[in-house]
Amino acid sequence: MLVVREREFVDALVDLLIATVHRIGARAGRRVTKELTNAFKKVRGKEKILFSIAEAAIDAPDDAVRTVV
Repeated sequence: MLVVREREFVDALVDLLIATVHRIGARAGRRVTKELTNAFKKVRGKEKILFSIAEAAIDAPDDAVRTVV
C-alpha cells in the first residue's frame, strides 16, 4: 500500500513540474513575441524616411539635406 501511495505522490510531483515548465516556456514565448513586435513597430517607419533622404541626396547632392528633405 505504501508503494502505491509513493508512486501517486511522485506522479503528482512530475505532473506539477511539467506544468510549471510549460508555463515558463509559454510566458517566455509571449515575451519574445511582444519584444519582436515592439521592435518591428519602432523600425517600421524609419525605412521609408531613410529611403527618402537617400533619394533626396542623390537627386540634389549639392544642396543641404534640410532643404532637400
